[in-house]
Amino acid sequence: MSKRNETRYNEAQDAMRDGADDEQIRRDYGFSPTVIKALRAGLTDRGPEW
Repeated sequence: MSKRNETRYNEAQDAMRDGADDEQIRRDYGFSPTVIKALRAGLTDRGPEW
């Protein structure tokens, strides 16, 4: 995975944590429903990144 994609995924997950719905994520990031579902499934508090 490229660093750019990883950053977009992280930004989308941050938006999800802030309450963005699937339609907003699709509009803002262009992700398909399948990708959005996978991002939501992987949404966990990883704690601080060292």
